[in-house]
Amino acid sequence: MNRFGVCRYEFDDYNPKIKDLEKFDTYDEAYNRYMTLLETADKTNTFINKDLWIVYIDEYNRIVQFEQLDWKVKCRLIGVD
Repeated sequence: MNRFGVCRYEFDDYNPKIKDLEKFDTYDEAYNRYMTLLETADKTNTFINKDLWIVYIDEYNRIVQFEQLDWKVKCRLIGVD
């Protein structure tokens, strides 16, 4: 991988398009920008943006992987001794 990025992409759309792509030289830069955008979304009560992605960009300037942080909560009552 040569570069990383942050963009919006809706996989469920009929004809999805890459939107608001920002490119970075390191994963850390892309991750920090992603987290900033998530924090901004949280302040506007839209906590998770399902269309916000960290992307891996190859040497041919193609996105080859999408990555997203996902919050999960599971509940179960389990008796302990």
